[in-house]
Amino acid sequence: MERETESLQTRLGKAFVINKWLTARESRSIKEVMLKHVKFSMDQTATRGGLKQTPTMKEYDASSAIKESEELSVSLIVISYDGSSENILDRILDSREEDWFDILEATKKVTDNLTEPKSQIAGDATSEAQASV
Repeated sequence: MERETESLQTRLGKAFVINKWLTARESRSIKEVMLKHVKFSMDQTATRGGLKQTPTMKEYDASSAIKESEELSVSLIVISYDGSSENILDRILDSREEDWFDILEATKKVTDNLTEPKSQIAGDATSEAQASV
């Protein structure tokens, strides 16, 4: 499948090319990285109706979650850096940090809707009206 791409440049003049959107599989893999670093427990509280179980976050390894999700995002979104598609992530990480930050900013624009996707589903107004009758 051909994807729409965008050619960009870092502030230091390094060219890079990104995919403008993620596949559903890619999006899910980034979310999975963020969630695998969260540990929950089920706490019980007494209520009038009995015991209520509530999930409570016990631990979150933010450092690992951010590092892994940023690296995965760059790996999935950046398809060329400084004229080559070889070892993109390693070459970016071995470059100056300005390039890393500029590339991260570009990838974040692609991944921004991972946490709260906005539905674009259009409904038929007559169907909705009939359903509510």
